[in-house]
Amino acid sequence: MKMLESGYSLIGISSFNASEANERGAIVQAQKVHATVVLTYSKHTGTTSGVMPLTLPDTRVSTTNMMGTAYGSSGGYANYSGMATTTTYGTKTTYIPYTVNRSDYFASYWIKNKPPIFGVHIKAMSQNEVQQIGSNKGLVVNAVVKGSPAFDVDIIKGDVISKIGDFYVYDGETYQRAVRSYQGSETSVVLFRNGQELSKLVKFRTRE
Repeated sequence: MKMLESGYSLIGISSFNASEANERGAIVQAQKVHATVVLTYSKHTGTTSGVMPLTLPDTRVSTTNMMGTAYGSSGGYANYSGMATTTTYGTKTTYIPYTVNRSDYFASYWIKNKPPIFGVHIKAMSQNEVQQIGSNKGLVVNAVVKGSPAFDVDIIKGDVISKIGDFYVYDGETYQRAVRSYQGSETSVVLFRNGQELSKLVKFRTRE
């Protein structure tokens, strides 16, 4: 809300849960989308612990020493000695403990707007607000840009704007048409506040 009131518009968000994230990544993304400001937020959500199996080759070599006497058929004999090597191939599994800290990450990307013609952010009325003013025609002021024409005449968050000059406003299209029609001019803005109808004389800016 403070960003809207300071003349910024939201152009995108990113949200994810991970073990670790670097703010540098958010800055790089902001440069790619030509954002003026990126706001980052993180909150630790928990720690995950466990063990990870690691299986490695386990080759074993055994050596056998041999000696003896060999006798021939004619009565002769000979002594002998030697060494035999046996290789056994296998695997061995080791369990490695680990601990991972996880967090929720959020980033929002903003651009700085030019000075607005009127200076309010709007949203549709709830059914309760429709009943309060007794009309389907109207838009709720969600935020007022500081230093804008709307700010200067004390239009405030929560006001319901029903008419700008000769235009009844009830959606984004009718609102934009009315604002564009009166840029650079002075006209009345009819609104409801606390159940009472008010009229504000507003000097609309010209789009730069």
